[in-house]
Amino acid sequence: MLAVVLLIRPVWIFLLTRVVRLLPWTGSGPIPTGALVVLSWAGMRGVVSLAAAQSLPEDFPRRDLVLFVTAVVIVGTLGAQGMSLPWVIRRAGIT
Repeated sequence: MLAVVLLIRPVWIFLLTRVVRLLPWTGSGPIPTGALVVLSWAGMRGVVSLAAAQSLPEDFPRRDLVLFVTAVVIVGTLGAQGMSLPWVIRRAGIT
């Protein structure tokens, strides 16, 4: 599940950027690839997911599994993405 979360955000960011460039009324120029890489790696860390998972009723089917998966994704993104963000910024050439 963590791998899916780590892969979906960059795909979403790059695809959305391509779509926005096609729209005639946006007038946006190209966004540097390094900036898109950093943006896709520096996403939110699960605040909304945690709030949603904890708001499930006690009798919700497999609530414990939902809470566990949410916690794994949050800890994984904090660890994998949070700790490697300075390295990604340097590699992307952002100053």
